[in-house]
Amino acid sequence: MATLALAGTALIVIIVVAAIVVVLALVLALRQARARRVEKQREEAAEHREHAQVRERHAERETAVADEQAAQARAERAEADAQAARARQVEVQAEEQAQRAGSAQTRAAESHRRANELDPDVDGDAREDGDRGAGRDRARDEGAVRDDRAGR
Repeated sequence: MATLALAGTALIVIIVVAAIVVVLALVLALRQARARRVEKQREEAAEHREHAQVRERHAERETAVADEQAAQARAERAEADAQAARARQVEVQAEEQAQRAGSAQTRAAESHRRANELDPDVDGDAREDGDRGAGRDRARDEGAVRDDRAGR
């Protein structure tokens, strides 16, 4: 019986040692799996960081281009505004000139009318019609007739 008891004890010791070895093997396998998983996560995180940096650089270039375009648009808007202001100024000057020209034409017409009223060589019809050239034409024609008579 002692052999049986010794064999039973040895069997228990072997089973306990085997269980401890299995548990240790499982613990080591789990640690290695966890370490591999952590390393894989680190690699994946590094890849994501690289992609993020590439995207960030791309976004910065796009932002720089957009800023340049916005600055160019502001400059062109300022130029267009200045051009529009110059155009408005020219329009105002043209309107003022047209008003001055209209006033000058009115004064010229009034001067012609007054000259026709005063000119003894202008007949009544020309005075009433306001024909500016009639008096001069008639006076020139009559002067030419007088010169022809005097030359004979």
